Amino acid sequence: MSSNVTIEVTSHKDKVSVVRQRAILFGAELIHIFISTLSETFQANGMLTQVVLTSSLWTSLYCFVCYFWRSKSYEWSCRSVSLLHALLITSLSYYCTFIQGPWPFTDAGGPNTPFQESIAIISVGYFIFDFFWCLYFQTDGQTMLCHHFVSIIALAICLITGSYGTEIVATIFGSEISNPLLQCRWFLKYSGNRDTAIADLVDAAFILTFTYSWECLRYHLDGKIL
Repeated sequence: MSSNVTIEVTSHKDKVSVVRQRAILFGAELIHIFISTLSETFQANGMLTQVVLTSSLWTSLYCFVCYFWRSKSYEWSCRSVSLLHALLITSLSYYCTFIQGPWPFTDAGGPNTPFQESIAIISVGYFIFDFFWCLYFQTDGQTMLCHHFVSIIALAICLITGSYGTEIVATIFGSEISNPLLQCRWFLKYSGNRDTAIADLVDAAFILTFTYSWECLRYHLDGKIL
């Protein structure tokens, strides 16, 4: 009886391993096809090199965090990189949208500015890194993988066409502004401080920030606000 159970458990683990390997290979093939298809367009102005460089930098940063904080989990290291990306890209997209302009709700669809392209390149490099990380470690479901894949495609279209940078950067700001708080919630839970006053404050700030950003979008789309 015991040997039968052992065989069944081993068989299940083998099946999971095979499925995981196939998923990784499938995702890698998708990215390879995607990058190959776009390579000629990017290479025309050196954007492919910049995308590869930024993705390599995010990956190197992750390896750096893993090396110097060996006692932490791989997810802890990845979320540290995600937190840094969220803080950086939120600050840059805020400046680009609200200070430098143009305003996305009146001047959408125009040509990209160099600053907008820089923001898009930084983000697409990060999303490529995080897509492969999620694919390999299987910590998130298909929803997150689809989110990252769609984000990569949207940012690539912006870079290829040389347009839509205004609304893309505004979208990045709206979607990333609550991300630092989301990561802080996870770190508090990881460190055993989930049931503390600070955690409650972070939760409240996250809910307010997330709701406000989406409500502002709804206001500009239909002229109404709660």
